[in-house]
Amino acid sequence: MRTIPGKLGMGAAVLALQVIVPSLAQAELRRVDLKIFGMDCATCAHGVRVAVRKLEGVESVEVSLERASAAINLRPGNRITLSQLRQIIKNNGFAAKEATVTIVGLLTERGGKPALSVTGIDIVWLIAPRAANDAAYADAMQRVKAHETGSVEAVGTVAAPANPDQPEEFTLQSLKAAPK
Repeated sequence: MRTIPGKLGMGAAVLALQVIVPSLAQAELRRVDLKIFGMDCATCAHGVRVAVRKLEGVESVEVSLERASAAINLRPGNRITLSQLRQIIKNNGFAAKEATVTIVGLLTERGGKPALSVTGIDIVWLIAPRAANDAAYADAMQRVKAHETGSVEAVGTVAAPANPDQPEEFTLQSLKAAPK
């Protein structure tokens, strides 16, 4: 009987990837509602909308002058980062401020505190509470302490960093198991 070298190893590797990749592929930004400072005309809003839509992975963009914001829905499997979106806003002559994001990522622990890891784009956000008795933050802490980390969907805000060298914090609003 003749064997093909590496055939068994290749099959095992493919099986391992099929088990691992679905959870990693889901780690991404799903929606970003970005506050924009300085945008005051329809032409400005149109320029922002066109520039953001050029990013691979953007499903839709709604720019509102009244709310001074952009609501960006992203396709599954995208690799878009918040810093990319902020840079596009800056390149159009405006300042990107606070962002409310929906993210699917891995709940992890960093220094005894909860964090969100977005493996597809190599970002880890430390989770911060909104208030002293924040139920969502308490839930995240409890999951970390119980080692119940894993894939979650989180909604929260990320302030525009005052200093680019400063790590961004994710102020958690809600946390639930990631959709399958």
